[in-house]
Amino acid sequence: MTIVSAVLGMGWLDTVAGWYRDRAGRKQRTTDYLIKKRQDLDARPDLLQVGGLLRLEAQLKREGKSEPSTELSGQQLRDLPAFFEDLWPSVQLRVMEPRDVGDAFGEEILLCHRSTILWKDDGYRNTYWSSFRKLASAVERAMG
Repeated sequence: MTIVSAVLGMGWLDTVAGWYRDRAGRKQRTTDYLIKKRQDLDARPDLLQVGGLLRLEAQLKREGKSEPSTELSGQQLRDLPAFFEDLWPSVQLRVMEPRDVGDAFGEEILLCHRSTILWKDDGYRNTYWSSFRKLASAVERAMG
């Protein structure tokens, strides 16, 4: 009986160790992917310009001032949330945690989520943006 218990115990231990190794590997792949995505964002001046505009909008809202004007089209503005849309399936399938996405892109995602100038000519509730809305909501909950 003790031999059977030892064999079963070792099998359980191997299973736990394998699970831990897989989880650590998945976490590393997620981190690597998010770092690469951050580098891609930082290499896009058009998206960084939109991010700066959204930061200005948020600051002016806090100060009770009117929203900033921009010469960018609505489509150009919405390139930023479109950049993040491909993260939702990974979050939905639990390949990535919303907290990890939030740590990498939380500010930008939430600025898009809370913006008014971004969605003036195309409603944010439009079905087209449902993936981004779900991602933003998950990140917002994860970040508290």
